[in-house]
Amino acid sequence: MDSYRLKLALAQLPTRLRQACKLFRELTGLTAVISFRSSARGLKDAGGMRPPVHPLCAALIRTKAEAPCDEQWQAHIRQSLRSRRSHSHTCPLGLLCACVPIFLGETLVGVAKVVVDSDTSRVAFSAATATLALAVSTSCQETLVSVLSDELRSLRQRVAGFRHVQRNSVSSVDSVDAPSAIAGEDATGADHGTIVHRALDYLHRHYDERDLSLISVASALQCNGNYLTQRFSQLVGQHMHSYIVALRVERACQELLSTDSSVKRIAHVVGFRDAGRLSRVFRRHVGVSPTEYRRIFVSR
Repeated sequence: MDSYRLKLALAQLPTRLRQACKLFRELTGLTAVISFRSSARGLKDAGGMRPPVHPLCAALIRTKAEAPCDEQWQAHIRQSLRSRRSHSHTCPLGLLCACVPIFLGETLVGVAKVVVDSDTSRVAFSAATATLALAVSTSCQETLVSVLSDELRSLRQRVAGFRHVQRNSVSSVDSVDAPSAIAGEDATGADHGTIVHRALDYLHRHYDERDLSLISVASALQCNGNYLTQRFSQLVGQHMHSYIVALRVERACQELLSTDSSVKRIAHVVGFRDAGRLSRVFRRHVGVSPTEYRRIFVSR
């Protein structure tokens, strides 16, 4: 998969995965959580993929002096890099845990995780894991089809524009203004896909700027803000503000795991105005506070 397709697929997939987890819960009554890489950089080793927090794990860990999840998560990642198959084990907390690798083409981009207590039968757990794997696989396939379909639409628009120019040139060889006007329309048509691609590149470079907004992005890309937000929401499946917040939370997770920086410092590094805002958003996205997340996954 080339760079453009991978970037757009990575942007689209989280929304579909959330829908898959919702469907999984409706079918099984169980909760699945997702770890996902939004950037194409460093995907080969998946070393920077943030570990997800399952509600059952979080509830038990709060009562423990030590959190064993760091070592367990690294084992999951190593297994996912070796095989596309789901894998499971009983963790030191006594919970049954299964992870489903998430692949886009040949690239590991995430892991879906389901956890149940030890009273759940192995048969029921295996059936739930298979259901989650099917939901994840379907989401990935739908994303790839969506990306290719949008590329095909853009290509058709470009071909139609070229044919229009060609017909116009044959019928009016003396006209100078008409072909240039048509060419301008064709350039706009061809830009339908690339404007979102450029926006994604810009957001990944500037998400940590506190004054980042739709207006500032549109200004930097020299395009109409209404058109940009319409195309972004249409192709990516979520509003640009939500996408920016998700990027900041992902970076905050990396900072919590790899540094000793305070939550206040991390909030400023990733683009939030204060620690309170980061904590509220973090808890909504991850399920625990930044401090709890660090305690769970950082071995001391």
